[in-house]
Amino acid sequence: MRGHLLATRSSPTAREIHDLRVATRRTTEVIAILAHTGDIPMGQARYCRKHLRQLRRSAGGIRDLDVCIERMKAQSTASGGTSLGHRRLSRTLSQRRSVAIARLNRQLKRSASDVVLHRWIDRAQTLELHLDPNSLHRALQGRLANHHDRFIRRAQRAQALPTPHHIHQTRIAAKRWRYLLELLHDIRTAPPEMISALVEHLKTFQKAAGELQDAIYFQSYVDGTPANENLAPAIARLTRNAIKAMEAVH
Repeated sequence: MRGHLLATRSSPTAREIHDLRVATRRTTEVIAILAHTGDIPMGQARYCRKHLRQLRRSAGGIRDLDVCIERMKAQSTASGGTSLGHRRLSRTLSQRRSVAIARLNRQLKRSASDVVLHRWIDRAQTLELHLDPNSLHRALQGRLANHHDRFIRRAQRAQALPTPHHIHQTRIAAKRWRYLLELLHDIRTAPPEMISALVEHLKTFQKAAGELQDAIYFQSYVDGTPANENLAPAIARLTRNAIKAMEAVH
């Protein structure tokens, strides 16, 4: 996480945006756990988590624009050329990406000099040397139960009303649960085989739900254009795939 904050690029690649988002989620999870053990003050933990959430959302906006740009390129290639409407939309998306990149870079520069954020990111690397095992175990159990219950609640809601919104909310819960499970796997607090199987199911669901969300986001840009003609059947199919993958997690 500290490397991402210090290595600000004027135009990060899609991979760097992805890695930044993953780093913010993993760091957020560690800070939350250490706040529950009492090793990080709750107020400062909330401050760090809010800061990281803002970075993640800005990076997520860039990622969504990248998906739309790539889909526009793919459609242009498939049709053998670009219409005037496609070219205008592509320019609009590129302009929005430039604005979003500039905003993220400003946030990263502020974060790079944020004393509170860096203090706890740095200390988190050495806190494991001083943690009370019993406190850590209770914190992990509580956090794991919280993520599990949130996922189940949202999954039940999505099954009862399988809209893209409810599936997306379940996907967010799946991400949080998965990142904690991966952390548990790394520190071997549960049988690796048990965690690995669940993580793979969650990854499959995240991928299916992510493809649905990408289609919905793309539709919001191309609504009323020729690019929108075949999206409705595709979105229905992606919704079914996401629900099926979600049910496999149970």
